[in-house]
Amino acid sequence: MQNSSDAVMKRGRDAGVMKPLLSLPVIAAVFALPLITPMTGSAQDKAAAKKPAAKEKAGKPAEGKEKKKEAAEPKEDDAEEKKLDANELLERATKTMGSMTSYHAAGTITVGKAKATLTGDFGVGAVDMVVKGFDGKTTHRRAVKSGFWISEDAGKTWKEDPAKEMTVTLSSIVTAPIGEDMKPWEQGAFKIIGEEKVGEEDVLHIQKPAEGEAAAMDFWLAAVEGTGLVIRKASLIVAATDGDFPVVFTYTKLNEAVEIEAPETAGKEEKAEDEK
Repeated sequence: MQNSSDAVMKRGRDAGVMKPLLSLPVIAAVFALPLITPMTGSAQDKAAAKKPAAKEKAGKPAEGKEKKKEAAEPKEDDAEEKKLDANELLERATKTMGSMTSYHAAGTITVGKAKATLTGDFGVGAVDMVVKGFDGKTTHRRAVKSGFWISEDAGKTWKEDPAKEMTVTLSSIVTAPIGEDMKPWEQGAFKIIGEEKVGEEDVLHIQKPAEGEAAAMDFWLAAVEGTGLVIRKASLIVAATDGDFPVVFTYTKLNEAVEIEAPETAGKEEKAEDEK
C-alpha cells in the first residue's frame, strides 16, 4: 500500500431508503434497554378513548374509583413505538465511540490477495501500533503529539520516522469506521442480521447490504456497563487516493488508561545531536 493521507470511509449511494425496524424485546435482550415507551400527547388520548366505560354503583361517589382504575389499568401497547431502527442504534454507538479517550484496535487491511495486520493502542494525541505489512515485515510505529518514530527490531531501538504520513494514514484507517464525523448511519439503510458472538461477548450484527457500486458495511454492536452502546467490530471499505481497501477491526479496552510516551532512545538521539 502506497502512502496516502486522506483515508475516508466510502460513502454509499442508497441513503434515504426506508429504514428496517427491529422489535424492542429483541434489542432489550441484548442491551437491557427498557421495554416500555411512555405514551404522551395523542398516543395517550387514543389509549384513553379505547378504555371501557366504568360501571358505577348508585349512591356511591365514583371519583375515587376512577382514579384507582386509571392507575391500575395497563397502558395499551403501541406496536410502532416498540420498534428500534438499526441506523439509530448505529448512530448511538458511534457517538459513544466519539467520546472515548482511548481504546485498543486490532484488525486487517486487504489489497487483492495480500493482507496486512495492525494492532495498537490509541489515545488523545498519541498512538502506538505494530504493523505487519503486505511484505510480511513487522514494524512498530509510535506517535506522540508532533513526534513520529519507527522501530524495526521489536521496539529495541527507535529512530525518527522518515515516512510519518504512513502512521497518519494507518491511524485514519483504524479510526474511520468509528468516526462520528463520517456519520455511517446516514450512508444507507441498515438491517439487523442477528445476535452473534465476538469472542465471548454477545453482540448485535447490523449490515448495510451492497447495492450497485456501494459496498456493504457491517457493524457489531455491544452494550458495555457504565458506558452504553458501542461499536465492538467493523467491516467495510476504506477509500484512499491509491485504492479501496477492505478493512476489519475490533475495538476493545475502551477508555482504559494508556501510557504512550516518546521512546527513550529517541530522546538520547536528540540529546546527542544537540551536543554536536
